[in-house]
Amino acid sequence: MSARLSEARFLVTGGSGMIGPHLIRRLVACGARPFVFTRDPAAADRLAPLGDAVVFLAGDIRDEAAIRDAVRRAAPDIVFHLASSFFNPPTLAAADHMAINATGQLHLCLALEGATARDG
Repeated sequence: MSARLSEARFLVTGGSGMIGPHLIRRLVACGARPFVFTRDPAAADRLAPLGDAVVFLAGDIRDEAAIRDAVRRAAPDIVFHLASSFFNPPTLAAADHMAINATGQLHLCLALEGATARDG
């Protein structure tokens, strides 16, 4: 990518997880203004010190319309897809893990493909 970080548009899914907040803080420190797609409203509270350097997009990766809207609004150059569920310990039913980890990935890919097709 030839653009500087401050000029690139970033979308981070799963911004409230274990890795997301660290990545978001680092992007902001480098001058970026990332869009953060998260279903956890507490993420905004945890990242409140960053102020308006972060744009929060509320939604669930399992909701195809929500992720399409997030991709449309963010118009990202770069996507960090961190939204996932973990299997150990088994906190959800297998179908929920599949919906989050596989179907959510598919929703994101289709949204990005649609955005690229419109733009390209």
